[in-house]
Amino acid sequence: MKIGIITGSGLSSSLVYARANKDVVLRDIDLKSLLSNGCANINPTPYYREVVEWFKANGITHGSVGCNSYNDIGMSLFKQYGIKPINDITEILFREVKKYCLVGWISTSTFRNKIPRSIRVKHISDSDQLIIDRIIFDEFALGIVTEESTNEIRRIVYSLKCEDTVFGCTDLSILVDEMDMSIIDSVRLHLKHF
Repeated sequence: MKIGIITGSGLSSSLVYARANKDVVLRDIDLKSLLSNGCANINPTPYYREVVEWFKANGITHGSVGCNSYNDIGMSLFKQYGIKPINDITEILFREVKKYCLVGWISTSTFRNKIPRSIRVKHISDSDQLIIDRIIFDEFALGIVTEESTNEIRRIVYSLKCEDTVFGCTDLSILVDEMDMSIIDSVRLHLKHF
């Protein structure tokens, strides 16, 4: 079995996956092209298809996606190309979070809309969601992590006033060690299954 993971939509999540030293093949999508039209115009399918085609050509038999927002696209493409989808990051995250009574939730606005109603979630405000999307797409996805952005995310996490907060975007994983509160990190949950 040869496993490939399409790491998040950005460089920051790729770093977290790479540090795990798992025996898997990691591939990024062509992020600069993806973001060139701005976050509102993203159509990630061609970029994911390119990576899945590379996996197929290089003997990858099992695939997983390290991006919650576009996980469904990657998993669907694996099936189309005869690569067995494994360790669905969103299923793992939702299964884990159901154990909690109430969690704060920070992710991209794309993924925020996919959370099952059975999970009790306290969302950030719409204005804070715009800030999170900007930081994720304009900075973290490109490997830029500033003290200002770290402090802004910390402020948003504290504003939720929850004992536990989900980092539902894999690009936020780069900050887990910077937070002085309980964070449920989707990348670390995903990596436990390899």
